[in-house]
Amino acid sequence: MINNISFSGGVHMNEYKEFSEKQPIEKQNLPEFVHIPVLQGTGVACEPLVKKGDTVKKGQLIGSCEASYSSSVHASISGTVVDIKEMFTAEGKKVSCISIENDGTEDEVVYETKNRDGEVDPKELVQVAKDAGIIGMGGGGFPFNVKLNGAIGKGVDSILANGAECEPFLTSDHRTMVEHPEDVIKGVALVVDALNADAGYIAVEDNKPDAIDLLDKTASDFEKITVASMITKYPQGDSARVIDSVLNRKVPIGERSGSVNAFVSNVGTFKALADAYYNGKPSIERVISVTGPGVANPKNILAKVGTPVIDLINQCGGFKGDVVAVISGGPMSGHQIFDLDSPVTKSITGIVVLTREYMDFRDPTPCIKCDRCIHACPVKLNPQVLEKAIRKENFDMAKKLHVEECIQCGSCSFVCPAKRHLAESIKRAINEIWARGN
Repeated sequence: MINNISFSGGVHMNEYKEFSEKQPIEKQNLPEFVHIPVLQGTGVACEPLVKKGDTVKKGQLIGSCEASYSSSVHASISGTVVDIKEMFTAEGKKVSCISIENDGTEDEVVYETKNRDGEVDPKELVQVAKDAGIIGMGGGGFPFNVKLNGAIGKGVDSILANGAECEPFLTSDHRTMVEHPEDVIKGVALVVDALNADAGYIAVEDNKPDAIDLLDKTASDFEKITVASMITKYPQGDSARVIDSVLNRKVPIGERSGSVNAFVSNVGTFKALADAYYNGKPSIERVISVTGPGVANPKNILAKVGTPVIDLINQCGGFKGDVVAVISGGPMSGHQIFDLDSPVTKSITGIVVLTREYMDFRDPTPCIKCDRCIHACPVKLNPQVLEKAIRKENFDMAKKLHVEECIQCGSCSFVCPAKRHLAESIKRAINEIWARGN
């Protein structure tokens, strides 16, 4: 096992994991309806394969696309298609959704399973990932089959399962590693073999000692797999930071992990791959932390894709206290949910409910040139100078200052004693530059 590794920059903060870190994964109550987006995460939207009035089984393929940059979607419950309409997801994206009314039977499609017999065929594994609709489950939502296919024959020597889960409050990855360590490692081993990599690593922050111990014991039965214990620090979960910490390799500006011969994905994604390969299980559910001071009974729920947010909150006993924000993902990099009937997707890691006493409503004051934002920035930008340029709408200058390299972690705003809206300004500049196409 590798211990006490980290990266330069970042911030230490209250973790608030205690709300749900000891809560075992609980199966979701059967929802009355699900609304399954035909676009999960990023990529090309699927074409619906069903129509209003059709009867579907759990696990049935209901959306597909011939484009390589896409992932399939499946019914997460059995029942009747009652509508296909545009809705906002919990992440704030407006996409077409297939609405299914539950018939309560849980009648499901049984798919073919694979058996390890010698080497893993990389192209076959790519097809398994595409057919199962697996996407990055750490929040990014990149189609896993696309990432895997792009790594074939490119000299990748290290596979990293990202179990950092550095966002405050979130514990879904933690519980996945504690309750399913072998599945996570089996998924990593599949990719190690498919890409003929030298090593696989399970990278976990050291605030999860139970997960580290269980993974380390389980990994002893797997050749090439090592557990890497990382110092707890935000944003350790960013893929480039994981690579820096575990492999001591710097991903160049504008490049991806493959440029340093690494392959990184979330621990939940590797578990989903093992589920699909060994059990023939499509990606129709995921663990979501429903947590925070504004939830009566915080839990980690194995939620069905397409479930309305309010259903999961109600399973946790509903709201508690003076609730002011419901966030999809973590409070540092997530998105505020404005419609509680919005469905959850495969890439949603948590639903965090915050009360007024956990929010900071102070107005910003003038910058005091303390440079804390510079020291905190994990990609070594100068947020105070960037904000000054953006306030003057000098987006060309912001581009010259590499604003597009921002990973939008929010560390700069977090450490700013003047409470400047640094991260928000930078996000505005990135959106403006992308909109202009320059």
